[in-house]
Amino acid sequence: MYGLLWQLIGPAWTKKRLLALAMAAVFPGEVFYFSIFPISLFVVLTLACLTLLSRRRYTWSGVAGAAAVWTYSAGILLLPVVLLFTSLFDHARHFGEWLQRSLRSAGSMVVAATALLIAYQSWVGKWNALFLVGEKYNEGAPIHSPFTLLRESFFGGPVGRFAVSELNTSFSYVATKEQTGFVIALVLLLAAGVGLSWRGSLTRVEILVAIYTATFWILPLTQAGSTALYRAEGLLVPCVVLLKRLPVALLAALVVIAGFIAYQVAALSFQFDLG
Repeated sequence: MYGLLWQLIGPAWTKKRLLALAMAAVFPGEVFYFSIFPISLFVVLTLACLTLLSRRRYTWSGVAGAAAVWTYSAGILLLPVVLLFTSLFDHARHFGEWLQRSLRSAGSMVVAATALLIAYQSWVGKWNALFLVGEKYNEGAPIHSPFTLLRESFFGGPVGRFAVSELNTSFSYVATKEQTGFVIALVLLLAAGVGLSWRGSLTRVEILVAIYTATFWILPLTQAGSTALYRAEGLLVPCVVLLKRLPVALLAALVVIAGFIAYQVAALSFQFDLG
């Protein structure tokens, strides 16, 4: 995983790049990379998909993305990321060329998602089994306002009951809040860094990662009760690629803070079940 991230960051021994890699080591939710969850495999496949797409290896990018769709439920979110990037920023000479690129990359993910629905029908007799589970935890509503889950992550409530730990310890409650607060601050800082550079020197990789980060941060927030934020935030690790846009001193401070929070959440994971 870290090897793929290093390739996306840009393998060069500079302070910013090394600090970006250090952030990946203590990234929010990193404890789930080492737990019995498919998140680590999903992140590896996602990084492979993004790396290959940034290098215009559309067929292999689609293969990696298709495997990610079968690995973790959030994998379907890769589809709009790939389609948006190829449509707006990976300009083709004509429509036929764009269609070919899209079919080779996003098309593979559509096939994988369709096959997964067929598999659900075969396994449990419900092609929409995953959506039914989501509705159960979302209080019957398929989509909520992102602000609902963010608010209840800090103050509690029925919709966001998986946003914070339900354990009767102040330590667990504070640790998950700290992580979510840190992620909010990090995303806003990265958005500012990207925004200031938008008319300048953003690379293909940075544009792709920015689209991925926005998609994988905002859309899970609409799922409310079925989303454990402290786990879902681990999917945002590709965003460390964008940290090169921040000042070195700020980046170093962020790494230290992230490390402190990661220690708390890891300790919590060893004491209790954070599934």
